[in-house]
Amino acid sequence: MKKQFCLLAGATALLFSLTGCESQQADAAALYIAPGSAFEEQVADDLTIALTQRETPLLLPQEGEGYAELIEARPGVLVAKAADQTQADEIIRLAKKENVPVLFYGTAPSAKAMAGYDNCWFVGFDPRLEGETAGALLAQSYQDGAVADKNADLLLDTVLLQSSADPAPSVVFTEITARSIEDTGLFLTILGTYGQDSEPAQAAQAAYDAHGATVEAYLCADDALALAAVSCLNAQKTYFVPEGESCAIVCAGGGPDALEAVAAGQITGIAFRDPGTVAGALEAMCSNALARVHITEGTSFRLEKDRTLYLAVTPVTVENITEALAAYPAA
Repeated sequence: MKKQFCLLAGATALLFSLTGCESQQADAAALYIAPGSAFEEQVADDLTIALTQRETPLLLPQEGEGYAELIEARPGVLVAKAADQTQADEIIRLAKKENVPVLFYGTAPSAKAMAGYDNCWFVGFDPRLEGETAGALLAQSYQDGAVADKNADLLLDTVLLQSSADPAPSVVFTEITARSIEDTGLFLTILGTYGQDSEPAQAAQAAYDAHGATVEAYLCADDALALAAVSCLNAQKTYFVPEGESCAIVCAGGGPDALEAVAAGQITGIAFRDPGTVAGALEAMCSNALARVHITEGTSFRLEKDRTLYLAVTPVTVENITEALAAYPAA
């Protein structure tokens, strides 16, 4: 099979064909990026730029091809953003046959698949650390007087919005966020939990229908839920009206739409997942894989036992929103 590699140098793309040149293929980084969020696409863009600057040969799927063809070419490393966990597990199955190292981000393979192949890793964010960051943001907002005790009960009356798309991490995030708030000395009342089996808009509406304007804070597991809460409250004309009776919204994530909502004062704070941070980690690990050294050689990375690399999130509020927006130059 004839494969086409793209060696990117500066702004110039040089295309050349390689047939049976395994030594050159082994020096290439293959990229398989399934359609995804703005965050996932920005990671791919940032990673491509970083590898380009190193003049690393890039193997990209041609029209009609996918991850199977990339793995069959036996690159030195494959970076994969799978469409879902089933696809991630299939990538591991094929990569194991060809002994191709795989770096995943965005969608994690199953624990069983990861355990069955020592030459794969996942780069992501720990929902526990995200929860601690979001909890600190909300507690600080409350202490600064940005969130009123609307119910005059000396409690932060809170709704949890969890994700049906990725339930386990979202449960951890919201629970840790709530615990982190209480650790600051604030008293928290959980009015209800929504979203485990519904879309974000439905979850936000259900929370409002049940509790109305009595909610003082929404803890949202991701951007989509936070933006749904903003949209719902705006539609009810209860958001930040009257002045002094606003409610806080915090979340993990930080795509361009959510960042714009922070800039507009509609989302209080975000445990921000910086796409540039992910791309930088992937680039360093790619380079090590291609150099045939340990995947964390020359870095300060600490892998979990399951070979997951958890990166730090950045607390983002309106005060540092400009820096966060710079992570999405095309937005």
